[in-house]
Amino acid sequence: MLKILIVEDCPTYVALLRNKLGEINIPLQIIGDAPSISTAIEIISTQKPDVIILDVNLETGTGFDLFKEINYKDFQIIFASGHESYAINAFDVEAIGYLLKPVEKAQLEKYLLIAKKNIHSSQEVQLIKEKESVLQYDIAASTITVPSEAGFDILPIPHIIRCEAINSTTHIFLINNKKLVSSYNLGKFFDQLQGKGFFQVHRSHIVNLVYVKKYLRNGIVIMSDGAEIPLSKINRNEFISIFAVIDK
Repeated sequence: MLKILIVEDCPTYVALLRNKLGEINIPLQIIGDAPSISTAIEIISTQKPDVIILDVNLETGTGFDLFKEINYKDFQIIFASGHESYAINAFDVEAIGYLLKPVEKAQLEKYLLIAKKNIHSSQEVQLIKEKESVLQYDIAASTITVPSEAGFDILPIPHIIRCEAINSTTHIFLINNKKLVSSYNLGKFFDQLQGKGFFQVHRSHIVNLVYVKKYLRNGIVIMSDGAEIPLSKINRNEFISIFAVIDK
């Protein structure tokens, strides 16, 4: 439904416009009529019209003065004037129509249909932008998927403390003392976690470097959950270099 504001200081023309609008077969609502720029601004700020039907010559100034206070691009503008001389100026504010008084129903309806189409197109563009914004957020960059018999769990990567291979399963240790067991081998999870702050300290262990609490020189990594994880000799120098520590 189009929300329409009439900015006109002549009560006779306001009544005529209301009658013409009432005859048009387009869903619309007249949210008010304003005899001055100040009243128009007040209604615009509270009612948010879609279309403004605007007289050029008002007792308090001209219709163009309204655009010193509002952004004309936020609205569909239709001028209604008794003078042709301002028609060119209407293009400066991207008006969709310029009607000469007395306003003809057919012309008014034509411009309202244009307004409706423009608003619909604008909404579609906005929807596309919102979808693109959502798609730009790569969920795979912040979660991993752990299959189960019932379906799968989606785990936020920052919640994972470590992964441990036990027999043919992988145990995933999470914050708040939670744990998941997956039939996937450790390599599957290393592929998902590689480059995301995790380090394979041992062929059976992957740790989240954020949760490393301590390293002991006998090759033990102590995690925030108290687990003592062996650090293989082949990975020791690389692990130490991550924390910029020289192992003497």
